[in-house]
Amino acid sequence: MIPSWYPNRENNHAGIFIKKHIQTISQFTECFTLFVLPTNKLSALKIEVEKQPSAKIIYFGTTKSAMINSFLYFLLYFLSISQILIKKGRPQFIHNHVIFPSGFVAITVSKILNVKLIISEHWSGYLGGDNRFLHLSKTVQCGIRYILKTAFKIGLVSNFLKDKLVEDQFCAKDKAIITPNTIEPNNFSPVKKELGEEINILTICNLNNFEKNITGMIEAIYIVNKTSLKPIKLSIIGDGPDEEMLKQKADSQYLLNSKIFFLGRIENKLLTNYYSNYDFYLLNSNFETLNISAIEALMHGLPVVASKCGGPEDYLTEKNSIQVNTQDTNDLVRGIKEMIEKQETLNRREIKSEIEKLYNEKVVIESLKRLYD
Repeated sequence: MIPSWYPNRENNHAGIFIKKHIQTISQFTECFTLFVLPTNKLSALKIEVEKQPSAKIIYFGTTKSAMINSFLYFLLYFLSISQILIKKGRPQFIHNHVIFPSGFVAITVSKILNVKLIISEHWSGYLGGDNRFLHLSKTVQCGIRYILKTAFKIGLVSNFLKDKLVEDQFCAKDKAIITPNTIEPNNFSPVKKELGEEINILTICNLNNFEKNITGMIEAIYIVNKTSLKPIKLSIIGDGPDEEMLKQKADSQYLLNSKIFFLGRIENKLLTNYYSNYDFYLLNSNFETLNISAIEALMHGLPVVASKCGGPEDYLTEKNSIQVNTQDTNDLVRGIKEMIEKQETLNRREIKSEIEKLYNEKVVIESLKRLYD
């Protein structure tokens, strides 16, 4: 396993869904994960190794030279892979999670060893609303296309991402397999929700406004509260690069800590306590390949107001959500108002049951096995 993102001591949430995928794969085949992380938190050229069961993370201090950093990145991968080969022998597959940048290591190793390359792609950079792929150099773009075209199988988290890659001729349709992310099961038993003295809405996201359109949420909460007889409150769990800007935005509209609350990052295992205390969930992204947090909300019986941002349309229905147009604050206001009226009639146990049918462990394992057939 050669991932481009993986939980590490600097960010234990980075690529957590990749680690869960790998843990699921390890249930039916032996695998070992190798992750190299350039960091400016070590002095230049210093190397530290973190060993985990069936995984190794290598940190190296970056220099001011991009060329030297790239050389070290590849060198550390190849030296470590050589050590693994000596101990464990030649693998049957090389499995890369997220092509850029570690896919270039993976394709090289697969060619040298003459073994099949499997790709699992989660990156939203291919999507029209994101377009980070187009900001890469032409050489890197061509390399990514080559890796996708020559891979044995390609696992994609949603039909939306699959359709995009096939349409833009990144890969052949018959190679692409939907492999949903692994979602942690819970024992929470939803109950019928009755409207209280206030309406409490939850969202969980990286505070990156370009991707998540959180300013749109703030505007919508401001507008809804102007005409609502009950206070409409939004709690935002997460952190990210735009946190201070978003707090200032909420404060400028006199919403901060009265109608909008920034709760910071909260461990996933503690989130059940939050889901159970809210009326519904809000997702207002400009683009998504899947969005795990919305699935987890549904797994707690929490209905969702969501923008039509791509991946979530695989699992959102009239029975569990209200969908609104992306980048449309007025439509988001409509969705919030409709959900306030509708939520008492929704069957929260059915919401939980139906989403679990789509993302239970058996379904995920079977989809991942197809990559190795």
